[in-house]
Amino acid sequence: MFDEWNTLCLFYTPKKVSYHIYKNIWRLKMGKDLNGKELGRGITQRKDGRYMGRIHIRGSKKEVTLYDRNLKMLKNKVNTYRALAGTSQWDISMTVTEWFEQWMEIYNVPVLKATTIRNYWDGFKRIQPLIGDRRVIDIKSNNILSALYVLKENGYAPATIKQTFTILKVMFSMAYRVRAVLYNPCEGMRAPTERTHQEIIEREESQNLEKDVQRFLDVCRHTRYYELFYILSRTGLRIGEACALEWKDVDLERKCIYIDKTVNKVKKYYDSKGRKMESSKMVAQITSPKKQASYRIVPISDETVNAFAAWKTKQLADKQRWGRKRGNKK
Repeated sequence: MFDEWNTLCLFYTPKKVSYHIYKNIWRLKMGKDLNGKELGRGITQRKDGRYMGRIHIRGSKKEVTLYDRNLKMLKNKVNTYRALAGTSQWDISMTVTEWFEQWMEIYNVPVLKATTIRNYWDGFKRIQPLIGDRRVIDIKSNNILSALYVLKENGYAPATIKQTFTILKVMFSMAYRVRAVLYNPCEGMRAPTERTHQEIIEREESQNLEKDVQRFLDVCRHTRYYELFYILSRTGLRIGEACALEWKDVDLERKCIYIDKTVNKVKKYYDSKGRKMESSKMVAQITSPKKQASYRIVPISDETVNAFAAWKTKQLADKQRWGRKRGNKK
């Protein structure tokens, strides 16, 4: 029941409130094209022929404006945005770069090693100029595939392209889980990593390296690190694994090496509290191997045992000569 006063005041509102009522009514009005034909709620046609759709983000003062010369394509975009605006906890106008930075800080930095963080950043930087400024919701499978082909044309190796694609796939998978996108655009795709005929030939030629390795060892026989070069060539150790070895890891009697750590020189993007630094810096660190398969026991030959023994003799001579000052910077 309305009394007379309520009836008289029903449509009386302060100027600010009436503006918002008018604004919301305007959003509900049917838009028209240049010929006066109704297009749908919030969709209009501009004088340049492009169709324009506006979506209000629930719980926010922001609006998203979309454009397309194809009306059907625009309506698909509008419907997609409206679905996300009602379910997503994230700003649907967020760019790919902004989502990558949030994804790193929230889900990766607290749990991943510095080497993995560096690899994620390096992998994303390759493709950032191609898709970084685009909104996450706008990214489709063909956008990612086109960007990967650009990397291939720029001479990146198949393994490098695959790494970048893997980063994007995991990143968009999390975006889907938090409802920042309606689907993962990387799902069902394959990175363009097929090798060309020339690449196959070069790979086969690179597998026959024994003569080149022996020539290299002959040249550096009388250098400071000959034993290190010999050990690397005969054991297949990575340089980081070799540099992280301690004498307790080398069993000359049983002729084997125990690998359980590595030295990495990495670029750090975040401080010890997980905050992004203004500028990155390079640091060296000893860490456990990234993969479980990297923990292993490597058998060594008699020649490799002799190389370790020769290096130990050289190391003891250094200690006697330099004492505790050995290894200090000038």
